[in-house]
Amino acid sequence: MKSRFVYAVFASLLVLAFALTACQPAQQATTQAPQAPVEPTATTAPQPTATVAEATPTEAATEAPKPLWNKELKQAIAAAIDREVIVDRVFEGRNTPAYHMVPADYPFATEPFLDKYGQRDLELSKKLLTDLGYTPDKPFTFDLWYPPEHYGTTTADVMQIIKEQLEETGLMKVNLKSQNWAEYVDSFVAGKLPVFILGWFPDFVDPETWLSPFASCEQSPGNGVNYCNPEMDKLLLEAASTTDHDKRAELYKQIGELYAEEVPTIPLFWEPEFIINRPGVEGIKIGAPFEFNYNILSFGPDAKPASGSTDTIIIGSTDEVNSLDAADAYATHDWEIIKNTGITLMSYVPGTADLVPGAAAEPPTISEDGKTYTFKLRSDLKFADGTPV
Repeated sequence: MKSRFVYAVFASLLVLAFALTACQPAQQATTQAPQAPVEPTATTAPQPTATVAEATPTEAATEAPKPLWNKELKQAIAAAIDREVIVDRVFEGRNTPAYHMVPADYPFATEPFLDKYGQRDLELSKKLLTDLGYTPDKPFTFDLWYPPEHYGTTTADVMQIIKEQLEETGLMKVNLKSQNWAEYVDSFVAGKLPVFILGWFPDFVDPETWLSPFASCEQSPGNGVNYCNPEMDKLLLEAASTTDHDKRAELYKQIGELYAEEVPTIPLFWEPEFIINRPGVEGIKIGAPFEFNYNILSFGPDAKPASGSTDTIIIGSTDEVNSLDAADAYATHDWEIIKNTGITLMSYVPGTADLVPGAAAEPPTISEDGKTYTFKLRSDLKFADGTPV
């Protein structure tokens, strides 16, 4: 077996989010979707047994109390979910349960959901639902939405387990529904999905990148959450603007406690991502903005390049292409090109669907089976630091 070096570089997050438009003021939302984690494509978890419908979302769950998604309802859902079971059954322990929006190895990280709800508190969930007037004969019924392919083929398994855990209260009934990614984004941004899952990928190493997009009055509408609390906004602003370490630690502790109390979203699990290289490849560095820089890669004296040449490094990805529609899939390879050169492989003529070259010298050649696209880069292409490619 050939030797390999493995670097675990960072984690992506999957969360359960609530459309709060029924109890929050309407706000102008953006249409940009967040970066999403890529889940493993293999799983030993049982296939879902529930009927999952491709459907048109309604404005809100019809049997929810008014206003929709009061704090106690969200707390009841948070208390009923067992992340450990999800991680073990679907991912065989490869992922990590998330008890806060901020990863455990980040500065100022805490675990407020674990502190407040434990690994799972089914009795608390039942009490909260009972106090709201729900009974086994009249359970709280709502639609739980997800994109079936965008986060990988394990998504349906995750959703089935969440449905089982919530319905174990005997006081909730969950209808699983799905939409393709392009429609899904439009729906959750418009506040049409009562509860939905969303993946998140960090932009830099600071708690701010995990919190404000979901918990600030200004940013949360862009992710379909529409959470707005002046107290949370004040804490987020103070924490992001002070340089005092101890003060930041205390502020982020307060933010975590308020987040677990208010439950704008429910963090589910972290998905690690890895870089694997052959022996002899040098210069693998991951910067604070999570940039994997190609311009500093090189071969050591004992390297045996897979290409057979010391002037060529082959870089690959395990991403599965589910669609050639840019609105329906992330172009991870294009993303790598953008981060290293500042230019996309191809771009569109404004206002049209006509492709024009970017970092690529010309449109790609396509294999006969339609599965391989080969791009030739421009001869004058440079890395973002100005060095030639």
